[in-house]
Amino acid sequence: MQTINLQNNLVKLFLSVLILPSLFSLKAQEKRRYEVDSAISPIMVSVNALTSVIGEYGGNVIFTVADKSQVLLTFNFINSEIKRIDASLGSGKLIETTFNQGFSISPEYRYILGRSKRKNWISSYFIGAYFMYQQVYETAESDLHFDNNQSPPFSEYTMNHIADYKGSSLGLTFGVNLYSDSNFFISLWTGRGFTINEKLSTLFKNNGESLEELDGLRDFGLRSGLSIGIYF
Repeated sequence: MQTINLQNNLVKLFLSVLILPSLFSLKAQEKRRYEVDSAISPIMVSVNALTSVIGEYGGNVIFTVADKSQVLLTFNFINSEIKRIDASLGSGKLIETTFNQGFSISPEYRYILGRSKRKNWISSYFIGAYFMYQQVYETAESDLHFDNNQSPPFSEYTMNHIADYKGSSLGLTFGVNLYSDSNFFISLWTGRGFTINEKLSTLFKNNGESLEELDGLRDFGLRSGLSIGIYF
């Protein structure tokens, strides 16, 4: 009888040695899945990939403050050059160039609507509300010239205006964050902003230039973004 009990105990011990590591592994995986699925990560950092097309370079820092709440801080450095060419002047053309330099800073609150798991990715859908402050120094100039067939060649440079813009806006965003198992994520979002305060200071204005059309230009209406980053 003692031999049978000893054998049973050895079998139980052997099974425990086999099963316990698996249980701990499953528990660790479940804990990791819960951490990623419930709060994703306490800190995330990303760069703005889409806004660089229009001359805005910056990034975001995202802090997870609760299971369904995130606070985001976005900073963009603005440095853009926009050219408009009017070639309808026969042998000449008019080139208008606008330079924008400045920055924008935007805190945002995001509420997580839901999450779903797909293979190695977690999709996190959110709705957000943001405040944005923007300051831009704008210079506009034009260059009218004709080609070398003109005799004598003709060229005329004009400084149109120099203006300093300060404004703030409120808006809503809707989007999705896609998290991978390798601490990499992509954020896609779109939204709408409304200007709540703005001030346009004219530092220089050509006599024939009207700056009324500049008011409200910083409210870009529908806004979209693509961010690429990592979470810790």
